[in-house]
Amino acid sequence: ISFTLLFIVLFFLFFISYNSKDSKIIRNLKNVSNELNEINLSLPNGIKDLTIDTNISKDLLSNSIEKLNSLLISISETEETTTNISITKSRLESAVNSTISLYEFSLSTLSSPESIKEIDDLDKLDALREGCNLTYSELTKDKLNVSFSKETINYFDNLYNYMNTLIKINRYS
Repeated sequence: ISFTLLFIVLFFLFFISYNSKDSKIIRNLKNVSNELNEINLSLPNGIKDLTIDTNISKDLLSNSIEKLNSLLISISETEETTTNISITKSRLESAVNSTISLYEFSLSTLSSPESIKEIDDLDKLDALREGCNLTYSELTKDKLNVSFSKETINYFDNLYNYMNTLIKINRYS
């Protein structure tokens, strides 16, 4: 009987802690980080050989920006019950915002290829990508794993090469 009672008490304590307000908030933030990873994983569908398919990429980026904005809304609606949750929320918001900036720049590039004329555009792509990597690495402090997959890195490498080709073409036109 004492073993059964101990089991019931432990189960009850687990149930209470698992369903506490803070636990639910942390699970919600973890779900947001997982969704961010999933959004990033969609980009490699825009790869075409050693470059990118601009039409597919524009659709992917546009849809992804909408999803990222939805994530921002979800984050903003998250209650800050502790300092740690507030910090995690802020870091996750920064990660999503940096991803939106990268995606918006990429979409703008694909929508107006004639405007890409300077090496500065390549530097901006690199800076935005590095900004994402920095905000993603900050999330590891909160035990949230957000990163670009190898395929997503390949997508941005292909976009970089595409932009570099555009610079060469546009410089002489």
